[in-house]
Amino acid sequence: MISSDDDKECPRGYLILRPEELRPWELLRLLYSDDIEKPRSVDSSETEETSFRHRWLIFVSLVLLKLLRFLYEPLAFLGSVLEFSLNFLSDNSFSNFFLRGKLVMPKTTSENYISFIGHLDKRTSFDKTMNREDGDGYYAALAMMSSKIAYENSARIKHVVENHWNMKYLGLQDYWNEYQEKETTQAFMMMSADHKVTTTSNGQETTVVVAFRGTEPFNAEDWCSDFDITWYELPNIGRIHGGFMKALGLQNNCSWPKKPIPNPNRLSPLAYYSIRDSLKTLTAQNENTKIVLTGHSLGGALAILFAAVLVMHDETELLNRIQGFDVQTLWHLHLLRSTISSKGFDRRIG
Repeated sequence: MISSDDDKECPRGYLILRPEELRPWELLRLLYSDDIEKPRSVDSSETEETSFRHRWLIFVSLVLLKLLRFLYEPLAFLGSVLEFSLNFLSDNSFSNFFLRGKLVMPKTTSENYISFIGHLDKRTSFDKTMNREDGDGYYAALAMMSSKIAYENSARIKHVVENHWNMKYLGLQDYWNEYQEKETTQAFMMMSADHKVTTTSNGQETTVVVAFRGTEPFNAEDWCSDFDITWYELPNIGRIHGGFMKALGLQNNCSWPKKPIPNPNRLSPLAYYSIRDSLKTLTAQNENTKIVLTGHSLGGALAILFAAVLVMHDETELLNRIQGFDVQTLWHLHLLRSTISSKGFDRRIG
């Protein structure tokens, strides 16, 4: 149960699913009883749910989350085998393998190793005639390619960023999920290669890109974030998908304090707080820094939510660096039950 208070970072309403507490007979109760407080696997600020459709969605979500917990290792193994096979076939041509007897074994950490998603579209470059002066078109292309390359390993991202896009690679980071107690979120950052430290407003514009990785096809943790229909209602924002909030760094007490609550069991940083602090450092170095937030699928939802939490925390300096069209999200999953634009989101970054 969430304790209510007047803190604007705490939810006013909520629906929390706990698949680890699920019992078979509770599934029947969900379908035939309006009382959704009884099952231990459901915690809600609303004691009754009269809509069968809504109870059915809760039922399906709990079953899928429970199933995905059992499929984590088989899915990961299947993905590894398939991905390795695709790279093996790609690295070994017919003539080299069968005629010359030359065999290349793929290395999963090399810059030439391509993810399953990457094999669907191997393009790594966009129109080289485009530059920052082209405005919206350039940033849209940059965001799209960044969202795609975010599925790759660190070595490949670095290779593409520095050799194809002529930008500076700042690193790929794994981020902690307080609820799953493991690293479930990934994002990488890059910036203009001509970035210079300056405190004047008439210097050269520089661009910083934050690209969140989307749902990996064989990653059960990502699918859990997608199918977890837990929601929290935040003041001045609306109801937000709980799975995405957890992936971004929601605290264990279901709040968004401006500074993360210390947790000795946390083995890596929380996505929102770590990325926010990095952006503050980079924007402080150059008054002309422009921020691009992007992502595909789950990554697109995280990009939108990241900007929404900035609004909630009144991070004006960072929000002023983000233009509305630069929150580029590609095929993002449903994030908000009520629109955040009507609550002031578009006024802050648009």
